[in-house]
Amino acid sequence: MQVSQPGLVESAFAMHHRELVGRVTRMTRDPDVAEDVVQEAFVRLAREVDNDRAPLHPRAWLHHVAGNLVRSWARHRSVVDRHDADLFRPRAIGCPEAAVLGTELGASIEVIVGELLPAARTALLLSAEGYAPAEIAVRLGRSPGATRTLLCRTRQKVRDRLEVAGSVP
Repeated sequence: MQVSQPGLVESAFAMHHRELVGRVTRMTRDPDVAEDVVQEAFVRLAREVDNDRAPLHPRAWLHHVAGNLVRSWARHRSVVDRHDADLFRPRAIGCPEAAVLGTELGASIEVIVGELLPAARTALLLSAEGYAPAEIAVRLGRSPGATRTLLCRTRQKVRDRLEVAGSVP
């Protein structure tokens, strides 16, 4: 039997929010995460009520959903922790010498990119702006595979030229 009440979400929030936040905080040991998880649980309750699938026992349903959300958060967190060391982190410039070297490297790259063929330069600059190879291919009138090859070869050419110029750190 489905229970559909107009004020079900509001009354459930008033009655169970504090208890649910306390439970989820104990599970996650992070009050901010707990608030986010509980909020998501109530959003899902509102969605169920809007779709005429209100649970018979909102408190139990909220605790069950919040528990599932915490488990999902923990799985996500473990993946993030496992791969955190693999993420690229730009180096902070700590001294004036590093700033000068960075400026020289930028100037070298500008010269090298300026010497590229127009299609290669366009592809490289669009890629640097975040365009996908398929989008770049449309702009260049090439196939996506040919564009990926062009990008790969162009990047290698820029790296090689930087090494020859002695600008690679």
